Amino acid sequence: MVPTPRNLAPGSTNVIYPYKYRSIRSASKVHRGRKRSCPSFTIAGKTVPVVKETVYLGVTLDNQLYFRTHIIRQSQKARRAIDKVARLAMREFSLNTQGRRTLYKGVFEGIFLYACSVWTHRLINSTYRKHILRAQRHALCRLFGAYSDTSLEVLSLIIAEPLIHLTAVFRAAKYFVTKAKPLEADSLIAGFSTMDKFQRKETLYNLWDQWLLSSDRGRAAKAIFPNIRERLKCNWVDPTGDTIRILSEHGPFETYLHDRTLSKHPNCPTDGLRDDPNHAVFALMSRTLSVTLESR
Repeated sequence: MVPTPRNLAPGSTNVIYPYKYRSIRSASKVHRGRKRSCPSFTIAGKTVPVVKETVYLGVTLDNQLYFRTHIIRQSQKARRAIDKVARLAMREFSLNTQGRRTLYKGVFEGIFLYACSVWTHRLINSTYRKHILRAQRHALCRLFGAYSDTSLEVLSLIIAEPLIHLTAVFRAAKYFVTKAKPLEADSLIAGFSTMDKFQRKETLYNLWDQWLLSSDRGRAAKAIFPNIRERLKCNWVDPTGDTIRILSEHGPFETYLHDRTLSKHPNCPTDGLRDDPNHAVFALMSRTLSVTLESR
């Protein structure tokens, strides 16, 4: 349909010129060798403004198709939504682990991974990955009750939630396979179009373990779960806030507070021993045993 002035919305119609251009005041100032100015566009007798960014179907497009603004906006939008639902999950309703996991997948992943097949190829940029991983760490800390300085390595390993950039890449690759576009899927993950379900899962675990082993954070949790497969075998582990604090050694322990100059000494004020996660666990066990014996 040829656009007419009646069906053309001037306030919501923009043009993105997919090249870098230099705005100039007059044509006489254009010198040889410089980039040309962006041409003007006229539709149905109306001049359509040329912009560097615009939103189309919920995706922020820029004139270089870097999708940097879209990734940052979706990350911030998902973080704000998590901050709102976390108050309900933690205080008012006290949801269990499965409920919090459902909130994470439905709210954070549902918002951030919207139209991921369009922009996920830009996650090869390390700056973009760091930005979205910070947003994921914030979401996991808020929903599962971990300390705000807990590393993403520990959170991802204990909660058993894949890294968000891996989730985006695999979801986009699956979309391309369903749309009969094997070349696009293989460009994201080598040989993805020829993999079966088991091979795709193993590829995800291998990339996940590779990222965990490349970091020296979370040594205490890695000593218990050397890789993600060992963690998934222990399906009895409930990643509550207390579990994460003990396994990550980021909790209300005197050693943790002393390292951050929030306590005068690292010893327990009750028995004088070093107050670390092991001491807290054994102290809890001894108190539970004493209460049980007294009840008998």
